[in-house]
Amino acid sequence: MGDLMIHPILAFSALILSGALSGPASAWESRNWLDVFPVSDGRFEVVGRPGSGGPDFWCAAGDYAFRVLGAKGLERLYLVRPRGVSETT
Repeated sequence: MGDLMIHPILAFSALILSGALSGPASAWESRNWLDVFPVSDGRFEVVGRPGSGGPDFWCAAGDYAFRVLGAKGLERLYLVRPRGVSETT
């Protein structure tokens, strides 16, 4: 995307190493009120709100991985795609 661009919907995709399959294609709301959407094969996307920053995205990603995908405490999350236009919304 090049230069920094302000967009009403920013998101990043993450992948959990366990390879757990994603749930249904509807949004799941994290404890910090960001929406998380399954993408495919353990990949999911966190959609931010105005003012959301990196810690907000990682918190929502970890919350989803733990509560929905059943990730254990030592499993890692990897950023697959940086912030940008949403894939799912």
